[in-house]
Amino acid sequence: MTKSIVLDASALISSIYQEKGAEIVDHYLPCAIISAVNLTEVASYMVREGMEFKKVEELLRDLSLDISDYNEKEALLAASLLPKTSPKGLSLGDRACLALAMRVNLPVLTADKVWKTLGLSVKIETFR
Repeated sequence: MTKSIVLDASALISSIYQEKGAEIVDHYLPCAIISAVNLTEVASYMVREGMEFKKVEELLRDLSLDISDYNEKEALLAASLLPKTSPKGLSLGDRACLALAMRVNLPVLTADKVWKTLGLSVKIETFR
């Protein structure tokens, strides 16, 4: 299946916990890609919320996500985004997500509406 969207950690967390907007994220899951950095954020969130790590591994593996390795090109692209994103409070994980989307030329699905104000060359779609 051709990939059509990049998931931010907020999108995957919303799907896993069936939060507001989860149905929109669930629609995209079969054709989505996520950065390994953002998968780390999701797994870390689940552990912080009290889920046993073994259960986290099983749940994420069962989703059969397309996980993109974080590479040198994305690392440098994410660093270049710092001047535009830092004033808006974006994290390294946020920039990693944006860098992946820019590299593969796909839109991003996120809960964070402030991303739409960044003026970047990537399309931002929100699910809440």
